[in-house]
Formats: sequence, structure tokens, C-alpha cells
Amino acid sequence: MQSFVVVPYNPVMESPRGFTVEAWLDLNDISTYELSAIAMRWSPDLSEQSWVLGVTGRNLVATASPSPGWFNDVVGASFTGRLVFAFRPETANALQRFSSSTTLPMNRWVHVAATVDGEIVKLFIDGQLDVQFAVATGIKRSEAPLVIGNALDPRHLTDASGELKQDLTNSPLPWYALNGFVDELRISNVARRSFESTDAR
Repeated sequence: MQSFVVVPYNPVMESPRGFTVEAWLDLNDISTYELSAIAMRWSPDLSEQSWVLGVTGRNLVATASPSPGWFNDVVGASFTGRLVFAFRPETANALQRFSSSTTLPMNRWVHVAATVDGEIVKLFIDGQLDVQFAVATGIKRSEAPLVIGNALDPRHLTDASGELKQDLTNSPLPWYALNGFVDELRISNVARRSFESTDAR
């Protein structure tokens, strides 16, 4: 499944302190590469890296078409099938990365969320707090677009005919496409504490 959504940058996307990204996720399979993208404002250009939410893949080195390794630092030593959230801090500190302690289920809907309040990062699965980590910074501002369900280099997007389109000479990256479905993605400029939408589907 290589469908994806690109939302052009808008300043309202910035949430350097209070932030929540959440979605319903139905995974069909785990990627053979390092990460499957749920949603992100991220590109290979360091100036266009704010945050990324995804699922750690198997990261198999011996594949016919190796990935470019965009997310090796993001997933680090995380176990396969875990929810992973990473962001570039608003200060000059190193990449901040976090992964769930729980492996995500397959072939059923699960609600996932990551929150940041400038002091604590929390990851939620099905409305329950899975892990939390102390931080001392918010999320870096950037002009990266919001990409859902895949990853791409926004430098290859064109605005031909007044619409944002993928450059025909640059195919969407197959490595980071999510094999599954994303529904009801929501981004908030507060660190939410509860998720009323997590009743069983």
C-alpha cells in the first residue's frame, strides 16, 4: 500500500511545547525496512525535521532494494513492531527518540498517541499510558509538510497547475509505506491526557 497524503506546510502546524499526535491504526504487516510511517513532518533535510510517528520495522539489511536509511537514528535499537516517536528539539540538543514497551497488534484497529508538554513525552496505546520519558525541550519548528502513511522528500514536490504534486521523475518511497490503514489522524497543540475515542471499534 503506497497511498499517502501530503499537507503543505502551514504555521498552524507548529506546536513547539504542547503537542499531541494520535490516530487509529490497522497494521497488515511489519515493514522489512527500519520504519513504517504513520505521520510525520520530516525529510532527509535537517532543516525540515520536526517530528515523526511510526512503527519500527524488521530493518533487514539483506534486501533486494535497501532503504536509504532515513530513519536509522529514529528507530535506534527499538524492537520490531513498536510504536516509535522522535523529534528534533527546539534547542540544539540531539535527536529525541522514544519507543513503546508494547508491540502493536496486527490486523485489528488500535489507537496510538504521542504527547509532548516540554517536560514529559508519553506514548499511549488504546488509550492507556504505555511509557513516559522526561525531556527538557519542545519540538523544533520547520517548514516540513505533514505526510501521512509514507515518507517522501518534499524537495521533489511540484506545484504544477496550482496543486501540490509528486514530481513524475521521483516515485514515492516504497521503503517507508505503511502496510495497513490510518484513520482519524488528529494533531493538537496541547499534550492531551485522555483519549475518549479509544472505545472498541
